[in-house]
Amino acid sequence: MYTNEEIIRQNELDEKEIAQKWEKLHNKLLSMSDESTAEKIYFALKNYYKNLLSDGDLISWVGNLYDYETGGFYYSNSGRDNDGYLPDIESTAQALGWIFNNTLKDESISEKIDFYPEWVRERTIKFLK
Repeated sequence: MYTNEEIIRQNELDEKEIAQKWEKLHNKLLSMSDESTAEKIYFALKNYYKNLLSDGDLISWVGNLYDYETGGFYYSNSGRDNDGYLPDIESTAQALGWIFNNTLKDESISEKIDFYPEWVRERTIKFLK
């Protein structure tokens, strides 16, 4: 189990890495076109990325990968909708990580855990075990 300080530190490192990637993209766009065009593309991509994370569509998509019966998450909608595919541990860990890091980013660990209804926690823990 990680301490709150370790999680905060990792979040800071993640934010720094993301900022560096945006800067790299910005510089690449500037090298490929004139400044005005590069700026328009850069800010359009940044806005799209921001909206993708804050818009309910992505959150709903991840939530729809949850399997009520098992407590796990499917890898994809097509896996969920076709016989022979089941939720798996890796997809469950990725979904929970995404939810924790992108929608509950500023909450403490206990607040993140309390966000989930008891029945969801119980089913997911059982699935992971």
